[in-house]
Amino acid sequence: MVIGASSPARSSGVSSNGSMALLTQREAADALRISSRTLERHRVAGTGPIFVKLGRRVVYRAHDLAAWAEAHTHRSTSEFTVG
Repeated sequence: MVIGASSPARSSGVSSNGSMALLTQREAADALRISSRTLERHRVAGTGPIFVKLGRRVVYRAHDLAAWAEAHTHRSTSEFTVG
């Protein structure tokens, strides 16, 4: 699955009219196929994708989700290290 790549404009995080594609926590969690609560825990721990804070609202840019998923891609379980 390619996050935010439903159209060429969304793959860059910018829509065809020039506005930035922002996803709610629920939409971001759905795109990553994790629970909204897991995404929230990652945000609080500082281990999740980069987010944007608009007042009290938390949103995610599609390209930040893709970058976070790419950074957590492994070929084998032996590649994973804690710390």
